[in-house]
Amino acid sequence: RRPVCPACGGLSAAASGTPSSGHRVFRGFIPAAFRAAGELPELVGEGDRHGTYGRSFLGAPTFDGTECNVKNACLILSQGTVYRINDGDGQLYSSDLPRRLAIADGPPIDLQVQVRRNARTEADASSFGIYAPKHTDLLRIEHRSVPRGLDLSPGRGGEVVRIAFVSAGELLRRMVAFELDISAHELHVLPPVVVPCHGDSSRKQFRLVLTDDHPNGAGYVTELVRRWHELVGDFCSDSPRGAFAARLVSDEHTARCERACYDCLRSYRNRFIDSLLDWRLGYELIRTLWDEQYVAGADGKFRSPGLASWLSAVQLGCNTMATAFENEFTVDDALPADRLPTLLLRHHDRCRLVAVRHPFWADRSSLVGNIVDCSWVDLEARSEDMTHAPTLIDSFNLIHRPSRTRQRLIEALRSEDFVK
Repeated sequence: RRPVCPACGGLSAAASGTPSSGHRVFRGFIPAAFRAAGELPELVGEGDRHGTYGRSFLGAPTFDGTECNVKNACLILSQGTVYRINDGDGQLYSSDLPRRLAIADGPPIDLQVQVRRNARTEADASSFGIYAPKHTDLLRIEHRSVPRGLDLSPGRGGEVVRIAFVSAGELLRRMVAFELDISAHELHVLPPVVVPCHGDSSRKQFRLVLTDDHPNGAGYVTELVRRWHELVGDFCSDSPRGAFAARLVSDEHTARCERACYDCLRSYRNRFIDSLLDWRLGYELIRTLWDEQYVAGADGKFRSPGLASWLSAVQLGCNTMATAFENEFTVDDALPADRLPTLLLRHHDRCRLVAVRHPFWADRSSLVGNIVDCSWVDLEARSEDMTHAPTLIDSFNLIHRPSRTRQRLIEALRSEDFVK
């Protein structure tokens, strides 16, 4: 079992292979001033050379609010304090700053703070971050229940589920901006936080948090709650009338946009989270918030715009993997056409079948006729001549992270005992 973060349930940095994974706690202060020297500032400094250094991020502590259940979504609306946090790109700041930069001690914050790349493993006692508080409207969005056949546990598949929640938040922000005729910058999407599942506190789930940009709130997230049934219902319908949703699921957009573009998710301000944007995952996640019976294709029916090209994309990913690593992977065509796409992995004297599932699908579930369980029966029968039992990988990592996927599959094959 791979180690997980005790704060959020996500994979640790070592287990996920992503230096930005994990959480930590550090001291925070409110600066009394934001200039520590009198010389003219550089327009392009050392910290901004790569376009993403020194970016601050938002966080909000957990507290109660007005709860409203709409379909499969639990909406919690409240007014609270949002913190714009600067952790020095994960390096934090130290106490040897010039004394003329007065530091005012702020209140303690209970936040899940994401560790950035190149971050120190442990912060020493003299290290701290700086933050600026703002009181505004907050909307927290959670699943009332996860549809049967799906598994949306934090940390699953590396950060794939987190990517889906970030993308869903960005889609909701764009959709609200279109419908209310406002700039998308009037709303903020905070990093997803991990909370207990409804009805089962032993399990964890992600929570989306949206806030107004204006101090004391501007009523935009309040309007989203008031019109949730109308706006999200239309967004998830087969023929949406809203301008943004109609453009998102149009044949033109779905054909040319693989993950994100400037017509759906990308913007100049969110370029530093470009790797966390995938409109198909975000769209499918929003549909699970609308319909507790929606299984995102786990029943073998790929009618949704977010799934229409899933099978062909996975087959192309399998072919690409087999071409790039031809001495280790071959496409296995022995299973029926209505089963999961499968690869045959051979490494020295070891071999196993590798089936590809959607990132949302549970490895095992009670959903009658789900494609994973049906495929698993055939995989076990086909694996009688293999040295190792079959395994599952998700399509996102196969398509977008083939080298890392190959490395993890080889490492798992080496570490496991022979079954034959």
